[in-house]
Amino acid sequence: DLQGHRGARGLKPENTWPAFEEAINFRMVTLELDTVLTKDKKIVIHHDSETNPVICQNSDGTPIEKKSLYDQTLSDLQALDCGSKKNPAFPKQTPVPGTKLLSIEEFFLKVAEAEKKTKTKFLFNIETKFPDDGSAPTSLVEEHSHLLVSAIEKAKVVDRATVQSFDLR
Repeated sequence: DLQGHRGARGLKPENTWPAFEEAINFRMVTLELDTVLTKDKKIVIHHDSETNPVICQNSDGTPIEKKSLYDQTLSDLQALDCGSKKNPAFPKQTPVPGTKLLSIEEFFLKVAEAEKKTKTKFLFNIETKFPDDGSAPTSLVEEHSHLLVSAIEKAKVVDRATVQSFDLR
């Protein structure tokens, strides 16, 4: 099983469509991604439960500050540019200016299009992300999990998806 971790984060901006597309081009079998629930109860693909100023900026190029994704709407987050800044941990990464964060539904639609083109069915390793300190209320963990499973069912990829979490709840 060849997994594209956060897509192909060493080559393109992590957890974005360009990174997943790169993983597909490199014939990964499984697309690994991270998910967080937003203030408006949308699932966004992002590794951290806070915005990350190392890899994202405002669309006008100005820096952002760390903010909880739980206090941001999907629209707020999709206004960010998460492709112009090269991640310093990955010297071979190519920036893709203007790259927006994806909702889980947008991700599944784009993957379905890629599957038609490549005639390949991909597997999914989807992680639910919560604060490392365990401060997420149980209701948030349950809501995120329920909405994620619903999105997986709606995309008709139940038999190809694994959901993982480091939160034992």
